[in-house]
Amino acid sequence: MVWWRPGRNHELEARPRASHVDRPEPPEPPEPPEPPELSGPSEPPAPSEPSEPRHPALERAAAQITALPRAAPPGAAPVRPVTSTWSGDSSAASRTVEGVTPRPAPRTAARALALAVLCAAGVMVTWWFFVTTPVGQTLDSRSYDASVLGRAELAGHARTVLDVVSVPFLALAAAVAAGVALARGRWGTAVAVVALIGGVNLATQLLKEHLDRPDFGIAGPAANSLPSGHTTVAASVAAVAVLAVPPRARPLTILLGAGYTAATGVATMVGGWHRASDVVAAVLLVAAGTFLALALLARGGPGRPAAPPGPGTGAAGGAPGHGMVRGLLALVTVGGAGVAVLALVVTAAADGDLGRSQALLAYGGAVAGAVAVTAAVGLGLLAVLATPSPRPTRRVPVPGPAAPVRR
Repeated sequence: MVWWRPGRNHELEARPRASHVDRPEPPEPPEPPEPPELSGPSEPPAPSEPSEPRHPALERAAAQITALPRAAPPGAAPVRPVTSTWSGDSSAASRTVEGVTPRPAPRTAARALALAVLCAAGVMVTWWFFVTTPVGQTLDSRSYDASVLGRAELAGHARTVLDVVSVPFLALAAAVAAGVALARGRWGTAVAVVALIGGVNLATQLLKEHLDRPDFGIAGPAANSLPSGHTTVAASVAAVAVLAVPPRARPLTILLGAGYTAATGVATMVGGWHRASDVVAAVLLVAAGTFLALALLARGGPGRPAAPPGPGTGAAGGAPGHGMVRGLLALVTVGGAGVAVLALVVTAAADGDLGRSQALLAYGGAVAGAVAVTAAVGLGLLAVLATPSPRPTRRVPVPGPAAPVRR
């Protein structure tokens, strides 16, 4: 379209008429530039190493190295050490870490082993002094001769206690204790129960046959009767019961077992079947075998992990009545040992035959000494078993494979 507009020199101008359709759209504002990165120039990524198959043993070692405990910052909860299990591949579903709380298992095993050696040495010292020396035989025989006092009144009760002891009773006790251990999932404890109850009773018969008793012309039975077989049976039944029951029931089991063992030993003395030294040697022999079994189990033997959890629930030290049982056993140990020492001193200083009061003191001191040794063994069991028993560990999935191990 051409239109005319008067202007300078009346020129004709041919201009196209703009319409709203032909108007150009305003240009879009330019985008703001991106801010520069604060960090330096990025380094090119390192070339990935070619994956090589690794032996499962190396994988397990890598998992354990990466799971080592690190020092916790101040005020933070301590880091629990972990042990890992590896199934052979690197998937998160197959790799797990079992968290455990450390426990001084070697120290517990060393304590139990030391007590086992101490009790075994006590058996030999008892035999050496009371059997192979004239002074020991004299003291032992005087207390044995004094056991006739009150025998008519106490013989019936003693017979009732002694009639329980038999081979079927021993076999039944071993079967029940092993069954309880198996029900708790402690197959190693079940093996220890059978080995303990059979080993100590066999050792008693062998010692009784092969230990010599010199003849010093002292009145009394000439044959060797150390250690007492009936007391060994009672003490071994009590010991396997302590091993088999759950940790929370152990203090009460120790108290009842010590009472039954002491009652059986005193019954043999009342009936004139054994001397006091025979009872003491039998208790110490069973104690040596029991502490040896506990040492083996604490070192990670069959049925017990080598790194059980630490302080907490389930330990004998935190069981109901632990403090009361410990206090009672300590009182009996100290009181009985005091009476026994006093009786030994008075009996050794007496010349000729003992009077009635001296005979009663000698007999009472022998009984008190046997009871004190039994209570002391119970204290030792409480000391060893006060270390917590193992609890089930918690399995935590670990995402991703372990760190590579460079050869």
